[in-house]
Amino acid sequence: MAKAMSFAETNVNAAFDLAQKLVRAKDVNEVLALQSEFAKSQMAAMQTQAKELGAFAQDAITSATRK
Repeated sequence: MAKAMSFAETNVNAAFDLAQKLVRAKDVNEVLALQSEFAKSQMAAMQTQAKELGAFAQDAITSATRK
C-alpha cells in the first residue's frame, strides 16, 4: 500500500509540474510539446509502476501461500 501511495504522490507531483510549465508556456506549440512530453513520460512511469506493483503482489501471494 505504501508503494502505491508513493506512486500516486509521484504522479500528482508530475501533474503539478506540468501545470506550472503550461502556465509559463509562450504559445500553443509549446503547450502541445509539453503535453506530449508529459504523456510519454507518464506512460513510461506507469509501465514501470505497474511492473513494480505486479512484482510486489506476486511476492505477497508467494509469501502467503508458503505459510
